[in-house]
Amino acid sequence: MKDFFTMVVELTKYLHDRPDILITLIIIVGVIILIWKGKLKGRITFGE
Repeated sequence: MKDFFTMVVELTKYLHDRPDILITLIIIVGVIILIWKGKLKGRITFGE
């Protein structure tokens, strides 16, 4: 878990000048976590 936070800090430093990319990454990771936990299950339909 410590390595994960270290990676997040390094990414934040790298993307400090690019907040648009950082926000996009946060949204993508959030959606992936919600799908993985099953929170969005049945609410997302592809091509239906």
